[in-house]
Amino acid sequence: MLSNQLQIDLSTLTSVLKQNMSESLVDSSETFLNECQAVVSRYDQSTKPNDSEVYQAVLLYLKGEIGEDIEYLFDLVAFGLYLPIESLGNKCVAYDQRKLEVLLNRYRAEAGLGQLWEMTWLGVLQAYYQPEIRFSEQNILLQFLKDTYPYVVTHMGHDTAWLKALKNHPDMLTREPCHSFVERWLAGREQPLKQVANDLQIPDQSWFWQELVRSCIKFAADKPDEDFKKLIPQLLALIRERPGFLDEDLSTILYRYHQCTDKNVNEELKDFAVWHWKNPKLRYAPGSKWIQIQTPVWQMVLGWVNDAHLRLFFERISARYGAGKDRLSSWLRYIAWTKFVSNYEANRQQQKDPEIARIFEAEEAALVSPEEVRDHRLDVFIKIIGDYLATA
Repeated sequence: MLSNQLQIDLSTLTSVLKQNMSESLVDSSETFLNECQAVVSRYDQSTKPNDSEVYQAVLLYLKGEIGEDIEYLFDLVAFGLYLPIESLGNKCVAYDQRKLEVLLNRYRAEAGLGQLWEMTWLGVLQAYYQPEIRFSEQNILLQFLKDTYPYVVTHMGHDTAWLKALKNHPDMLTREPCHSFVERWLAGREQPLKQVANDLQIPDQSWFWQELVRSCIKFAADKPDEDFKKLIPQLLALIRERPGFLDEDLSTILYRYHQCTDKNVNEELKDFAVWHWKNPKLRYAPGSKWIQIQTPVWQMVLGWVNDAHLRLFFERISARYGAGKDRLSSWLRYIAWTKFVSNYEANRQQQKDPEIARIFEAEEAALVSPEEVRDHRLDVFIKIIGDYLATA
């Protein structure tokens, strides 16, 4: 079947060359080269082993049953380093460090003798970016790839898409593969990195994309305060799309924001943190993520929440009693904690007013319901100012 396709492809190339003989040399050469590249790409894919061949090779390797008569199977194992073998209790080559090192040393020796199959090297490269590969195994694979990359460049008969991507973007074989793409990605120019990922066949669930998130956060955090703040919407969008390390990433952004000279509330950041970690007043509740945050950073966000809720309390609820708004500005400077005691009227009001409904939802665990108080007319904030407990 493969030989038939080869005959067809050679006939196509011959026809293209004859057809363009009368045209300019530049146009003819360009068309012919494009056709050649198409054939090369097709054969790059056709030379890859199929899944059943890879599975059998991995099984035999893990059982130590690849003999001299079938040594070619060692090459196929590269395409299944992360493949779990069900009959062996889901064991895989990548998680058996001794087996992995022995195999890679075999490939190194073949490279030294000029005998390593380039597709085997590609198999290791693609295994490196798989989501199943753990950090320790990533380091082992990366070292092999860096050691043998010069061999691949020298011995490849042509530049495939994946080899071009590596030549143009050498960072892809470092611990910071996204470094050179970060600024463009945050500026909305995502296609260059997506194209490289496509050329290298990096899966959507690869750790590579989480590394992009971290690289973007680091890039933004190193910027001056105002530039960092401008990038917060893009950073939060990235975390929403790739939430694998949401807690760690959000903590880093909040910590950097706390280092800003101006710590006034960032509404989007506040809402994002409260949505995912709930009310910061519940820091000591079981399972709360806020307990993992540095106290000054937690206090900053708590202040944002208190500020927003107190303002709403005065603007919507206390307005029914004509409470003076001048008291609000003085309290906001000192209040570290609040608890809202609502009456039946406030509860009815929250059903009609979306803003009040939002505060009730956010304060749900920090509310005292009307059923818990004797005076159903009561509508008050309990607050801590310094070492004192006060009400309003």
